[in-house]
Amino acid sequence: MRERAAAAGKPLRAIETEVLVGSIGSGLQQRRMALCAELWAAGVKAEFGYKPNPKMADNLGYCHEHQVPFMVLFGEDEVNRGVVKI
Repeated sequence: MRERAAAAGKPLRAIETEVLVGSIGSGLQQRRMALCAELWAAGVKAEFGYKPNPKMADNLGYCHEHQVPFMVLFGEDEVNRGVVKI
């Protein structure tokens, strides 16, 4: 795998995560876990932060540091409307 990445001139990522599921506001940890479960069932490599109320800067920093290409984000308003932001 490392050889293929080197031959292609691409850096090898330490993790395979494609999507980080994040939320804005308190009390949304279970919803983050549920959304991750849906993504996993669809074959998407997703993960969520384990802190009950993660800071946006922490989520963005994690995506940048680990080269996670997408982040799904929601707050109470998005939950009420049944949507997320990508």
